[in-house]
Amino acid sequence: MKIVELTKELEPVFWNHVSRDPLDYYFFILDLKRWKEKTRVFLALEKREICGLMLVYNDEMVQLRGEPESFPELLERLGNHKVQITASMNSRRRLLAKYPKPALQETLMLMRLEKPNRKIKKLRIIKDLKPSDSAEIASLMHQTNPIWWCDITSTDVRNSFEDSFWVGIRRDGRLVSIGEARNLEVGGHVVIAATDEPFRNKGYATSIVSTLVKRLLKTAEVVLIFVLETNTAAVHSYEKVGFKSYRSYFVLRAQ
Repeated sequence: MKIVELTKELEPVFWNHVSRDPLDYYFFILDLKRWKEKTRVFLALEKREICGLMLVYNDEMVQLRGEPESFPELLERLGNHKVQITASMNSRRRLLAKYPKPALQETLMLMRLEKPNRKIKKLRIIKDLKPSDSAEIASLMHQTNPIWWCDITSTDVRNSFEDSFWVGIRRDGRLVSIGEARNLEVGGHVVIAATDEPFRNKGYATSIVSTLVKRLLKTAEVVLIFVLETNTAAVHSYEKVGFKSYRSYFVLRAQ
């Protein structure tokens, strides 16, 4: 097995490989198409056949796919960076052997919704959000999930408006529920859905996700969303809109 960085010569092999399951390789496709200057891809090759892939975005976010046997050698290319790794579930043992005391470990579920299965439910008044709402959006993200979104800044949110759209619900002028989505060639992506704790179990998340899905399906045939498996309330909310489980991943944040 040989580990090589993706080159123009190898791009046809790479794109042929990821096109076999574009939802599984969504972040490989997204990051290379949208943020190529911040993205590096490494391939594990056996006689020019890809047996493993690693994407490194901004030296922080790592995606591993393929045969887990290739992962140790791929990870050697990371050096000592503190990273967050998302990989197939059967890689859990190998990743914990390399990072025995992670700052975080979770199981992430990828859910998908196809156009014929949509169950649009709009129960609340949804408003489009603007870049001027960025500070309020970032603040709500910090409140609802400080572990996953602790590093998000209002500048990050403002920049996201370049290729995403945001919607929200306000109560007494205060933003209490938000959602972000974007479209890519492989399909629509509900990137974020979050609701302030006092306003949960009122149909807000279902309304937000329904609104995002309805817009995405105007141009996409499939929509995907990622959710922590332990967040059963969110999983149930997404199922009500028509999402079904597609694949699960092991997520580890190295110290």
